[in-house]
Amino acid sequence: MRLFQFSRVNFLVFAFVILGGLSTKSSSAQVARTEVHPIQTTTVTDQQFLTGAKDGKPTTIAAVLRIPRRDR
Repeated sequence: MRLFQFSRVNFLVFAFVILGGLSTKSSSAQVARTEVHPIQTTTVTDQQFLTGAKDGKPTTIAAVLRIPRRDR
């Protein structure tokens, strides 16, 4: 059940990032293309981080890449 809720949160964050990037009018004039890339990462506790353990919870985050327009 926890996996389903986590996926729903990821989807909402991803959708918010996409809609936020598309709704900005001031940056759309300066940006040629906007891309959203999912990034696989692992969430670890403080203790796991300090000991170097790699068995944390896998998760996906999103990153927005805005490629500027070329001035000619």
